[in-house]
Amino acid sequence: MIDVTEHLGLIAHVVRSMSIPPYLHDEACSEGLVLLAIAAPRYDPSYGVPAGAYLAQRLRWGLKSWQQRELRQRAEELPLDAALSHEEAIEARRLLDQLIYVAARRLNAPEYVALLGAVYGARQEELAAVLRKSASQLAALRYSARTKLRQELRLL
Repeated sequence: MIDVTEHLGLIAHVVRSMSIPPYLHDEACSEGLVLLAIAAPRYDPSYGVPAGAYLAQRLRWGLKSWQQRELRQRAEELPLDAALSHEEAIEARRLLDQLIYVAARRLNAPEYVALLGAVYGARQEELAAVLRKSASQLAALRYSARTKLRQELRLL
């Protein structure tokens, strides 16, 4: 049986290594605790895989799935214009889901926060402070993020 307390530092390491936006790190670490508690009893040393490697992989898989669910849920919470018909609202939601999925997969964390932070209601000053960037650096991050998303969306 794995002693979970010996592997708690693994959660923060895995969260930092993934493309999870910084503002979600606390929630990701909480989710990581749950994932670690679920994975630990399932570890079988007879396969010859080190416990740390096994747990790290289970954390990556679980956190990737959690991140996609979390971003989809946040997208669903965004208010859409009441003037849209039901069909238009469904299409707008589908496009927004696609955009957020592509952004989470393609952008690095600072680009993601710079571009989508405002969508979630953050002001430019707040985003700059969180990212420790000037206004011009924040604008450059947004430009880079938009360019990457345009390229990626053309491929879809």
